[in-house]
Amino acid sequence: MSQQKVDRYKEEKANRQELMKKAKRRLRLEIIALVAVLALLVGWFSAAVVHQVKNNAEKNVVSTEISTAAIEGYLSDLSAQMNDTAED
Repeated sequence: MSQQKVDRYKEEKANRQELMKKAKRRLRLEIIALVAVLALLVGWFSAAVVHQVKNNAEKNVVSTEISTAAIEGYLSDLSAQMNDTAED
């Protein structure tokens, strides 16, 4: 039994560099695949958001007019009162 272990260890030691190269290669491929998938997801999400924003911008155009006559009247009354008080 121990001779089998010794033989297995010697085999592993002889092939250690090749095994390490394979492991590094596999790790690199996994990282490249992960980056590619993430890039696709980010691109898809960005395109979906841009498309949604463009659709909403075209559909929800609302124009509102505000009359500022009341505010202007109030401010002119205030300035008139201030001028009357300053003259006294």
